[in-house]
Amino acid sequence: SATTSSPGAKVLTPLPTAKLMAAMFRELPEEVRLLDPGAGVGSLATAWVAEACSRSKRPRRAAITAFEIDSALLPLLRRNLEACVAHAEASGVACTFEIRHEDFLETASVAVAPDLFRQDRLAFNAAILNPPQVWQASGHLANFSDPLVDCTSCKNRFRLDKLDEPDTCPNCGA
Repeated sequence: SATTSSPGAKVLTPLPTAKLMAAMFRELPEEVRLLDPGAGVGSLATAWVAEACSRSKRPRRAAITAFEIDSALLPLLRRNLEACVAHAEASGVACTFEIRHEDFLETASVAVAPDLFRQDRLAFNAAILNPPQVWQASGHLANFSDPLVDCTSCKNRFRLDKLDEPDTCPNCGA
């Protein structure tokens, strides 16, 4: 259960929760760029595709970007997303997916502030993710640390652990 999991353990979203969360999406745009930042085996994305395809007003296209760090889950995630594509296409929705074998919080922390949903650089227009209790139970929140550095000259943000010279901006040299 979510309350008895050890830190770092993968906590998968129960199907009723996934369906409930997928049903919370209101009217869908014609083109959906869906972010699933902790995909696991794809329960949330699968529920979202099923929900979107069951509606009378479906999107024309859906592109799913699924982040998952657990290598053991990747084959099942791929199979589930392939099934999503088949189901979507059978329902008249063009669908693609990309699996990123990376930690979303680590990879996107720089991009998230402030650009993730910015209109002129819209990477995603929808996101489906686990409720906070699942993130907490998995130990991800307690173990996450990602020090960031802001350049006061060019206003870019960088992960401190990725900088060769912590006191020099890699973008503008300041």
